[in-house]
Amino acid sequence: MQLALIISYPLLIHLAIWREWPNLQLAALIILAVGLLYKKLIKKNTASWGILVALISVIAVCHYYGASIYLSYLPPVVIFMLFLFVFSSSLRKNQTPIVTDIAEKSRGFLAPEIRNYTRSVTIFWSFFFLVMTIWTMVLPWLVSPTIWSWFTNFVHYVLVAVFFVAEYYYRKWRFRGYKHPGLWSYINLVVKAKVTTRAAKRNAHS
Repeated sequence: MQLALIISYPLLIHLAIWREWPNLQLAALIILAVGLLYKKLIKKNTASWGILVALISVIAVCHYYGASIYLSYLPPVVIFMLFLFVFSSSLRKNQTPIVTDIAEKSRGFLAPEIRNYTRSVTIFWSFFFLVMTIWTMVLPWLVSPTIWSWFTNFVHYVLVAVFFVAEYYYRKWRFRGYKHPGLWSYINLVVKAKVTTRAAKRNAHS
């Protein structure tokens, strides 16, 4: 249910902006808020319900004054900032780079050349998310809301997917002497890794 709520947001917000339906834009923002807090909400967490009420109040006020579009500009920036933090913070001293961590969980012991490579991939993704964070901040000033929506709700995710798949096949070619999981198995490993959760725990104990 949570995943369905979060995945529906890009589709709903794009449709709302494209068709100029302010009420759907309001609904999309509320659905995103519920989706992000869903697990805590169903556990009847008082703080989470309070946060949801506060978020809905802010969204409603912005909608009333015709400023919902400005709230819509925030989620893409926050998403890339989150991943930038997760990947870059894992490069600190005494931390295990995220990509190295995932590789260790799937392979166990890593040869030095693979360990160095996975660190380089973590650096690449950190740089990529830095660029995308800056880009999503600047984009609303450069294009119309409709074009902005096409980029942030579709093109950006396609770009992430292309780099992800390209790196996977490059890794298979570069280290062809090693066994590698299939693409779908690898995607499943990454999903199960829950890198944001593990990164938060590591940072909490560092």
